[in-house]
Amino acid sequence: MWSRKFLLVGLSIGFVLAAVALAGILLVVHAAGESEIARYGRVAILGLGGVLVYPACWAIMIHKTRDYSALRTYFLIAATYTATAVLAIAVVLIGFTYQALIMSSALILSLELWRVTLFLPFVLLLVVIFGFLAAGLVAVPYAIVATPIAFVHRALMLWLFSSTTDAASREKQNGPAVAGP
Repeated sequence: MWSRKFLLVGLSIGFVLAAVALAGILLVVHAAGESEIARYGRVAILGLGGVLVYPACWAIMIHKTRDYSALRTYFLIAATYTATAVLAIAVVLIGFTYQALIMSSALILSLELWRVTLFLPFVLLLVVIFGFLAAGLVAVPYAIVATPIAFVHRALMLWLFSSTTDAASREKQNGPAVAGP
C-alpha cells in the first residue's frame, strides 16, 4: 500500500480535492451572507496556497509516517489549515512590507510627514494580528468543508489500495463475516 504509486495517486487526488474544498469554502462563505461575488476572487488567491499545501502535508503526515488513521487525518486537517493560514499571512506581510518600504522612502524626504514612518512597523504588526483574526473567521467554513473532503480522500485511498492480502489478513484477524443470525 505504501508504494510510489500510492504516493502519486494520493498527491493527485489530494490536489483535486483541495481545489474542490477551496470552491466549497467560497460557497459556504457566500451562503453566509456576502452578496458581492467579485470580492471572493481576491480572497481565493490567499486560499490557493491550500491547494498546494494539502498534498504536501498529506505526503509528510500520512505517506511518510505510513499511518492513515482517523486521528492522523484530523491532524492533517489542522496542519493544513495552520500552514495555509501562515502562508497567506506571510504573503500579505511581504506585500505590505514592500509597500511600507516604498512609502517610507517617499515620506522620509518630506519635512512634514517623516513622523508617519515611525508608525509603519506598528502597521505591519496589525497586519499579522488581523491576519490571524481573519484566519479564525475562515476556520468554521474550512471545518465544514475540509473535514468531509479529507475523509473522502482517506476512504478513496484506502478503497483503491486495499489488496486481497489486506482483506485476507482482516478476515483472519476478525474472523469470517457472518450474514446474520
